Amino acid sequence: MSTTALALTALLLIIPIAVSIKEKLNIAKDLIIASIRAVTVSKTHLTM
Repeated sequence: MSTTALALTALLLIIPIAVSIKEKLNIAKDLIIASIRAVTVSKTHLTM
């Protein structure tokens, strides 16, 4: 993944995380873990 793609992904994740924290939905942790998994999987597939 390029740096730009990672930055845009992070920017798009900030909005739902902020809403989750504000509304006390308790899904911020799940969103962060899912995004880390997605980046890890995409890097794994790029190196194959």
